[in-house]
Amino acid sequence: MKVFRYEKGHVAGKTMTVGELRALLATHPDDMPVFAEWEGCRAYIEPEMFGVASVDKGMEADACDCLVVDVNSY
Repeated sequence: MKVFRYEKGHVAGKTMTVGELRALLATHPDDMPVFAEWEGCRAYIEPEMFGVASVDKGMEADACDCLVVDVNSY
């Protein structure tokens, strides 16, 4: 897990790493559909929706490239 902190140092949240995501996905059938959920709506996921962006939550020392799934266009 990667922990992100606010500028003052307290925890903003944590997220899975790509390795942890791969391990989780390996426990499911290859043909199982995947959706992203945003505000109660289930969005389709297409390859173009994946991107890499530098992310921090205020603590610049936590900044790193992250895989981001954009589900804003559900």
